[in-house]
Amino acid sequence: MLAPKVDTERDVRAYLAAIIAAPPRTELWVMAETATCFNGNLPKIAAIGSEPGSRLTTLVMGTNDLKKEMRALDAPGREPLQFALAQAVIAARDNNLLVLDGVHNKFVGKDKSEEENKAITEAFEAECEQGRCFGFDGKTLIHPTQISIANNIFRPSAAEVARDQKIIEIFDLPENIGKAVVAAPWGGMLEAEIHLAQAKRTVATNRRIGEIEALFAENVKG
Repeated sequence: MLAPKVDTERDVRAYLAAIIAAPPRTELWVMAETATCFNGNLPKIAAIGSEPGSRLTTLVMGTNDLKKEMRALDAPGREPLQFALAQAVIAARDNNLLVLDGVHNKFVGKDKSEEENKAITEAFEAECEQGRCFGFDGKTLIHPTQISIANNIFRPSAAEVARDQKIIEIFDLPENIGKAVVAAPWGGMLEAEIHLAQAKRTVATNRRIGEIEALFAENVKG
């Protein structure tokens, strides 16, 4: 369930109460898109996700509505929104939530010139790269033509997956079980709380994207 215009933790608790009888797999995603939300309330909203049994799993940036409330103008690199983007990622990470970047408003189409479509694609790619750089788990989309680009950018590269799979294997060696720090074959040290945790996230993310792509392809085929 995606809840829009969430201002305070009270709003979140109202939505959670509304889905209390929903199937166990039901999750609550909340849109962070108002000035009230970002004016000190977002940390309290995200903290609900840390409560035992909470169905709050994901924060979603509502960049269009937030920009409107801020009366901000379009600017290179979404400069007026960068503070809010960082706030959303920090709040999510502090409470082990997923966090998705906001939409990009333009998409390619047959009604546009080749030059226009090229510019739109490059701008969308740049925004996805920026979102990944900020630490977002993915990006909300408004058109099917955006799916493959977003997946390619947010999906770990083959080299990243191979490296992180190797890190997992190193920590799984009998002599390394339970160790907080181990030596890396390529030099340096690996920390369980940092490198192993990140490696597991990378491999799991890659696997999940593959599953979603397979499901999408099957649905399109069917």
